[in-house]
Amino acid sequence: MDQSVCPGKITNRRAWPLLAAFVFALGACGGSSGAAGEAPRDPGAEAAPKAGAEASGATHQECEAFIGVVNMGVTKIEEIASAPQDPATDLLRMADTMNAVADACSKLELTVPELLAFQKRYHAMGKKMAKAAYDMIDAAKAKDKAQVESAQKRLDEATREEDPLVDQINAFCHQ
Repeated sequence: MDQSVCPGKITNRRAWPLLAAFVFALGACGGSSGAAGEAPRDPGAEAAPKAGAEASGATHQECEAFIGVVNMGVTKIEEIASAPQDPATDLLRMADTMNAVADACSKLELTVPELLAFQKRYHAMGKKMAKAAYDMIDAAKAKDKAQVESAQKRLDEATREEDPLVDQINAFCHQ
């Protein structure tokens, strides 16, 4: 298939492993008393783009919409990771972004059965990542090392789901 008419691929999603570094800093510092606790957890995600439903191009259009939402989030997470400030604030911003991306993905109006399954899995994974990060922030503020470690473990587990899922989405959208 001509690459010029194929949807893009989900870009490098290696920013999430950087959370481990932030978590280490949170655990070592006992959390931040700065603005991180004041930031809203619902960043008001932009409206999700509507996936097209034309029979002849549904798969292509829906892949393009799905990949576009995911890549928008990856770009935002990479921006946060590339210019770190306060670890707690950065982690919160990343969690908010992942939460927003998961929500935006779930709002896509998809019709292709395979993409619907990927949508459900990506939404669940994103929510698990965000929840674990939020829990980690709360545990760090409470200086509860055991809860920080528990949240880190859940974040690691959720993050390990990402590469295989993204590879499957990319493979499906480029077959």
